[in-house]
Parts: sequence; structure tokens; C-alpha cells
Amino acid sequence: MQDDRITTAYKRPVEIKAEETGVIDLPLRDNKGNMRHLTDLKGKVVLLNFHAFSIQESPEYIMKMRALYDKYHERGLEIYMVSLDENEHFWKESVASLPWINVFDNIGISQAYTSTATTTPIIYLIDRSNTVVKNPSQIKNLPQEIEALL
Repeated sequence: MQDDRITTAYKRPVEIKAEETGVIDLPLRDNKGNMRHLTDLKGKVVLLNFHAFSIQESPEYIMKMRALYDKYHERGLEIYMVSLDENEHFWKESVASLPWINVFDNIGISQAYTSTATTTPIIYLIDRSNTVVKNPSQIKNLPQEIEALL
């Protein structure tokens, strides 16, 4: 009799409910000490950017990001830049005049996005529904990719 119940239980259909969460949240502090969540940017197109300000090419790269931000921010683009630098004071000095969201990862939470990368910067594009739509290997023409999401 017990075998019959076990067999009957195995034959019942199993209903699996899953909820799509979109992005992996990155709750990190910005350069002013405020907690910033990547998931709070739902409704905007987000350029998720992992960068080290200590690399030699950083000033040039930041100028390119500034041009993108200036061109597309009014239309709904937000940059969420995660610093992978080791020196927090240097990072704070580097981002003091940047208009987008700058956070510092001193706890290693960004490894969910950066574990397979070998160089920086690392860029992901996130659509307005908070879903990663382009990973670093898929981005060929960044302005064109942003334009398509706006």
C-alpha cells in the first residue's frame, strides 16, 4: 500500500513557478556614501560599466563615456559605473566631477558580472525592463546599441 502511494505521488504533475528577476543587483555605496542599487534604475536604459580609474587609458575612456552620457542621458540613459580600483580615496578623487552613478566595490559583489573578464572596462547594456540585453562580447558599436534601446 505504501508503494502505491509513492508511485501515485511520483506520477502527479509538478508545477514549477519561477519569477524572472532580470539583473543581478549591485547594492553599493556611491562617492557620497549613499547606497545605490542597480535594480532601482528600472525604466531607464543602463550602461553597466566596470572600470578601474588607475589604468593608463582611463582619462580617454572617461571622456568617451562623458560624450555618450551627454548625448543620451536626456533620452533615458543612465551609467552605473562600478570601480574595481583598490584605493578608495583615489577613486573618490577620480569621480568627484562625473555626473553619472559611481559606486565602489570593496566587497567583491561585482564578481557575478566580472568573473570571466580579463581586462577592463567591462560593459553590459540593460534595457528599460531591467534585463541584460548585451554582454561585453555582443557589443560592437556602443552608440548604435544604446540608440536601439532608447
